[in-house]
Parts: sequence; structure tokens; C-alpha cells
Amino acid sequence: MIAEAAPGASVVKTFNTMWARVLKRDPQTEQGKRVLFLSGDDADANKKVVSLVSSWGFEPVDLGAISEGGLLMQFGGPLTTLSLISQPQSGPSLPEMDLSNN
Repeated sequence: MIAEAAPGASVVKTFNTMWARVLKRDPQTEQGKRVLFLSGDDADANKKVVSLVSSWGFEPVDLGAISEGGLLMQFGGPLTTLSLISQPQSGPSLPEMDLSNN
């Protein structure tokens, strides 16, 4: 609907999978960076939004085209209202990989 309302514009869907009260928190936590999903049909526009989201301290995850990734983020989708933190991985074995000494 948004793309139809703005012909010629590149639409990137983001900032809509979690509550505003979570978004207003510092995206950098002691455990890692808060994950922010995005989806769009223009790869160059997605890259620009990835850069913008990164500059604000979030960990962007590009889910690809709106027809696929957007469905994961829509109301009732599996990513809606999740508040995920991206953590550095380290450790010599699988059980230790989630334990980062950073």
C-alpha cells in the first residue's frame, strides 16, 4: 500500500516489529546490540537503511524482499514483538560459543 501511494519511491520496512517502549531503549546493551529487522524490494535502498540502522547502534538483519521478509514482520508474523539481542560468539566448542569474553 505504501509503495502504491508513493510511485517511484523505494520502500524499506523496518522499526515495526517491536513495541515503541523497547525501541526507545539504548540499542547497545551489556549483552550485545538490539536486532532490528528490515525488508525491501530495492537492494540499494536496503543497504542504505542497514547503514542508517547500524549508525544508530542497532544490529540490522536484512530479510530481503517485502513479499518474503515483510511477511515475517507483519502483525501476527513470527518476528512481531520479539526483542532480540545479537551477541558476539566465541569459544572453542559449540557449548561455549554463546559465552563471549568481550
